[in-house]
Amino acid sequence: MEYKTLLLLASGSLLTSSAHAGFFNNSSGLAAPDQTITFESVALTPNQSVTTEFLGEGVTFSNTFGNADMSTYPNFSGNRIGDFQSGVRKTGLFSATFSSTLSDVAFALVTAQGTTTFTAFLNGNLVESASAATTFNNVTNFFGFAGIAFNRLTISTASSDSVFQLDNLQTTAVPIPPALALLGGPLVLLSSLRRKLTGT
Repeated sequence: MEYKTLLLLASGSLLTSSAHAGFFNNSSGLAAPDQTITFESVALTPNQSVTTEFLGEGVTFSNTFGNADMSTYPNFSGNRIGDFQSGVRKTGLFSATFSSTLSDVAFALVTAQGTTTFTAFLNGNLVESASAATTFNNVTNFFGFAGIAFNRLTISTASSDSVFQLDNLQTTAVPIPPALALLGGPLVLLSSLRRKLTGT
């Protein structure tokens, strides 16, 4: 088993055993995210397709569009993304794929009154899924997952128009447990020795 895989499995098992693991909904998102993507680092034009524009910030998107509507909503400002283009029938499922494995994610989200489903995956495998009531004007409009290991997120809403907008995407990477970090040096040394002995 590769060193990185060992770290991922061990840290993932520690995360999912946390008493606070799982889906949440609050008014401010994560307490101390590693990063917040405000969608201001790239000039987004109304209705433009958004895919790899934020790869430098560790995320790519599918079925995602920029500045779908510049209305004012709680916890939104400036650029935002959505899963639709104005005046175009919605097709496809919104997906955010992260460059590294995350432990936590949160984002401000608005929809017409309805129910939205949030699903997290790790390397294509379902990790967790949850649904919550969503609307335009609720200040408690941060949704997310905490204490799980995942690298892809999908969002689907069931409302009168079945679309959403999202802003202030907060992320936290999976931490390396201290005990595993101490093992890092010896494991790398053993891996290097194995390659020398086997010639691989």
